Amino acid sequence: MTLSINHSTAADGSFTATGAAAWDANHSFSGLLDVANGGTGTATPALVAGTNVTITGTWPNQTVNSSNTVTSVAATVPAFLSIAGSPITTSGTLAITYSGTALPIANGGTGTTTPALVAGTNITISGTWPNQTINASGGSGTVTSIIAGTGLSGGTITTTGTIALNTTAVTAGSYTNTNLTVDAYGRITAASTGSGGVTTGKSIAMAMIFGF
Repeated sequence: MTLSINHSTAADGSFTATGAAAWDANHSFSGLLDVANGGTGTATPALVAGTNVTITGTWPNQTVNSSNTVTSVAATVPAFLSIAGSPITTSGTLAITYSGTALPIANGGTGTTTPALVAGTNITISGTWPNQTINASGGSGTVTSIIAGTGLSGGTITTTGTIALNTTAVTAGSYTNTNLTVDAYGRITAASTGSGGVTTGKSIAMAMIFGF
């Protein structure tokens, strides 16, 4: 006779079959369905966790997770900076602040946290960095500038310099019977040799002698 079998497969891979017609309802069989017949061939598959994979629980209630996650983040900074909160292993914040160490010259700094100022001539420096006072110590006078007046050159002088007397249009030399022009400041602004003449006193004396 022909026997038709209906079957149902359980979660563990086993199945129960019952036959039609002359199949005795009191007879049943169960077992593993072969891989060739579409089954797993086993009632408890042995799952193997590969790289970066974790498997937890027992069959058929197992959980497969990827373990390829970041577990720690750290940071490093140059010496003139400091960092807090490193490393982070779950969640957090990396805080970067100025450490007080000198910024290198190559990075645009001075290379020192306490500059050594040097006082030059007539200069005094008092106090400590960064609260220092620089003063000029050259004498006790209060003159801050000198302006060259009329007939003088070399001004205005605010540090050092020389005031000089301007030259005039008069040619240096010796003059006879000189004709002179003097300005309001007493300077000779023009000079020339004049013609010879007789003074009034000399004319009177000659007149008395010669009867002029």
